[in-house]
Amino acid sequence: MEIKPMKCDAAVMIPLLIIAVIGCSKPQSETPTKDETRIVSLAPNVTEILFALGLMDSIVGVTQFCNYPAKAKELPKIGGYIDPDIERILSLRPTMVIGIGEVEPHKTVCDKLSSKNIKTVLVREKDIASLYEAIKTIGTACGVAERAERLITEIKKRLDDIRERASEKKKQRALFLCGVDPLVAVGTTSFINELMRICGAENVITEARDYLPIDIERVVAGKPNVIIQITMGTEKISDDFWQRYAELIPAVKSNRIVSVDADLFTRCGPRIPDACEELFKALHK
Repeated sequence: MEIKPMKCDAAVMIPLLIIAVIGCSKPQSETPTKDETRIVSLAPNVTEILFALGLMDSIVGVTQFCNYPAKAKELPKIGGYIDPDIERILSLRPTMVIGIGEVEPHKTVCDKLSSKNIKTVLVREKDIASLYEAIKTIGTACGVAERAERLITEIKKRLDDIRERASEKKKQRALFLCGVDPLVAVGTTSFINELMRICGAENVITEARDYLPIDIERVVAGKPNVIIQITMGTEKISDDFWQRYAELIPAVKSNRIVSVDADLFTRCGPRIPDACEELFKALHK
């Protein structure tokens, strides 16, 4: 069986975050300057929210995994997602550091920085509702609350449009794989399952878990019409492997195995509507 492991930090980042704002006061200006605010982001989805709120000129540090938008790759790096370097962060003289509530290293770093009178914000990344909370929290903390409300409204509108289009389509039995060695499937409590429902998919995995390992027999039993698999670079399950089960799995027989970008589907951020659009096309083409 030709299956290669995903070498992707994304799998660590999928189901995290509890909202908790620590020591943040609301600035008066809706147009903060870089001199007023120096922000370090501890997570790719946080970085994307900051850019979407027009705060790119206030960002002074990001993780090595913050690669969107392209401008983020040019910013100083403070380490990885689960191993931020506190000394590197301090060297950037931040006035605010934003991270993920469920990531213990983020909590540890923020506790230490709070003791040095640096404002810290922790948000959660569990589901779409928490995305709206995160945008609102970050917008308020950074003095751009109105921009945050506009961004939330835009995201909701786009998702509602996709949901309406999906309601006119036949529901598809779908399997969403986010790991290939072993096979790791999306359960019903993952935010990816929310995207599946919006797009008119019925998840063949019914367990109330975010992600769970499965075997090929479970795939066969589920009889998915569509299989979505996250890829990182060229790493994916080989076509030869799937073809062994062409007569047993409807998605394989009808050649409906679709690979999608890991970053787009593992970050609960402002590009969620883009992920939904891609998923909608995969399900209903």
